[in-house]
Amino acid sequence: RVRSPSAWLLANITNSLLLSTSNRSEASVGYATVQSYDEDPAKTQRVVIKTTNGGKSWKELPLVKDKAAQEFGIGFADADHGWVGTRTGGFETRDGGKSWQKAEIGIAANKIRVLAKPQGGKRAFAIGVNVHRLDF
Repeated sequence: RVRSPSAWLLANITNSLLLSTSNRSEASVGYATVQSYDEDPAKTQRVVIKTTNGGKSWKELPLVKDKAAQEFGIGFADADHGWVGTRTGGFETRDGGKSWQKAEIGIAANKIRVLAKPQGGKRAFAIGVNVHRLDF
């Protein structure tokens, strides 16, 4: 599901499949999670992909080296600050995906939504096995 003014089309990328796009509001910048179906136990690197030109091209960004970290949902509050849910837990970036740290958003978060709060600031919901809320 794409949540931007333009639609993106992605095909199978090296034994992987696009899982979901982020809820970015700009058409030019977007992120997506990628699930790997590679059965090689040595291939542990998990990635997200990022576009800065409306989906014309995508760049892989390393997320974590953990074969068990099957990726699910992704959501961004702005161009730099976002989260990814995996089977083993969540990850957060504050630098546009250049680096990722573990985040307490629960396991198997397959939907991450960021909303503006009426009184200012933002609220993020990560929905997986449980629902987690973050105000910032």
